[in-house]
Amino acid sequence: MNHYLKSQIENMIAMTKAFESGCHLAVMQNDGKIDKDEAKALNKVEAATEQFIKEISNVIKNK
Repeated sequence: MNHYLKSQIENMIAMTKAFESGCHLAVMQNDGKIDKDEAKALNKVEAATEQFIKEISNVIKNK
């Protein structure tokens, strides 16, 4: 695989993980705890980021 493309994919994975961490921090900044609605939103973000990372990781693994 082209190492530039592989680097871009790895960079996107790192940025996606940072985005997910940022979402957790944003929820905690509000009042220091996670309420029911925030937990639901975080679960959706986690599921979406997990799926995205899985899909783009497969590009590296399959080449």
